[in-house]
Amino acid sequence: MNYSASPKVSIVILTYNAKSTLGDILDKAVQSALNQSYPNIELLVVDNNSSDDTYEYIRNKYGDKVKVVKLAKNYGYCLGNNLALRYISSDAKYVLFQNPDAILSRDYVAKLIEILKQNPDAVAIQGLEIKPTRKRIKVGGTLNKAGYSVDILPQLPKNTRFAKTCSETLFAFGAALLIKKDVFESVGGFPSDYFLYYDEADLGFRFRALGFKILGCTYTSYIHFVSGTISKIHSLNPITLFTLLIRTEC
Repeated sequence: MNYSASPKVSIVILTYNAKSTLGDILDKAVQSALNQSYPNIELLVVDNNSSDDTYEYIRNKYGDKVKVVKLAKNYGYCLGNNLALRYISSDAKYVLFQNPDAILSRDYVAKLIEILKQNPDAVAIQGLEIKPTRKRIKVGGTLNKAGYSVDILPQLPKNTRFAKTCSETLFAFGAALLIKKDVFESVGGFPSDYFLYYDEADLGFRFRALGFKILGCTYTSYIHFVSGTISKIHSLNPITLFTLLIRTEC
């Protein structure tokens, strides 16, 4: 296998009581990461100090297929994922942040890496997010004039919404987000002063302030069981929106 042509991708799954709240969806998410067609992957499960047996379950079931780390407390989505970077391989070039209720298509990583290689000014990318009911899909987000976080897909021309395409987006959703590791670290990772909400928009603003693009692509997809986590589509209150805008000017 020519690993030099396939830079290492570290997949990070952050968990908190995922075994008790998600059941077999957690296993499907882990298996979807392990079964990627891309040849150079490592999988890290970082547990946010669950009160159930999530950490022990993953460690015992998957053995050396998965590196498992348990944090000292529940640091939330942002800081928990930032801390995860301490445990991935030093030679990893990309990080895929995958929710424990997100099931990746087998070609998910391979397709997104291929697209990033073709777009050197892009730093982050996501595939098409599909809900289990198939009634709602999304491929990235933006903010409307009222400060609401909205899916970008309905904003696209009707003839391109379901075509195989890539579109620039303000931010990508963190359920299955692939990022260039060096750039992610250079901006300080996810904003650790956010516990859960608004982090993706903040990160998107900071990437764009440096001249980088974020892409949403429909060439590959993942299924997201939002009921297992908390949906991040919220309106931004004026203070948060002002904070996001100010950060891009600093």
